[in-house]
Amino acid sequence: IEKASLGNYVWYDENKDGIQDASEKPIASVTVKLLDAAGVVVGTTTTDAAGLYKFVDLTPGVSYTVEFTKPAGYTGVSPKTAGTDNALDSNIDTVTLKSDPVTLAPGENNPTIDAGFYMIPKVKETEVVTPIINSKPSVTIDISQDPKKVTPIITNPPVLELYPTIRTGGEYSFTLLMIGLLIILNLFALKKFKSQF
Repeated sequence: IEKASLGNYVWYDENKDGIQDASEKPIASVTVKLLDAAGVVVGTTTTDAAGLYKFVDLTPGVSYTVEFTKPAGYTGVSPKTAGTDNALDSNIDTVTLKSDPVTLAPGENNPTIDAGFYMIPKVKETEVVTPIINSKPSVTIDISQDPKKVTPIITNPPVLELYPTIRTGGEYSFTLLMIGLLIILNLFALKKFKSQF
């Protein structure tokens, strides 16, 4: 009886639609396992630089399942069997990362068991950004006033420039506590006022 074979392709599904577009890139070095009907691993391989893999010398009439390992850096799995072309879709379950069982005829090669993965940018909930103060404030106090009514006059107020980190997808966030800055300036003014007496 002539042996059979199956494969085929793992790619970066950049637009997450589950369809292999011409502009989308292959993913190399992805571990792919072949399981028999009992779930026993009977073969292991990795995708090449073109994202291709293949299992050969398979026994016709045996039910095989292909299981993929999620590649490093890829957190999303393409939707299964999107579109109408079986040669250009993703054929694995989004949770188990396994294909449906396939049984091959003598001499058959099935080059349609593909898997698509995509990246989900990680965005921190908050990020501390250190403000850059590009001017030095000065405080003026009129000591001729009643000390209980004196009001510090802040001139040349500081201008704050923030440079948050832009993450993948253009998402970023920062928090600036202006209250803390005003407290510092008021304490500075009070200290300078007391030094006049």
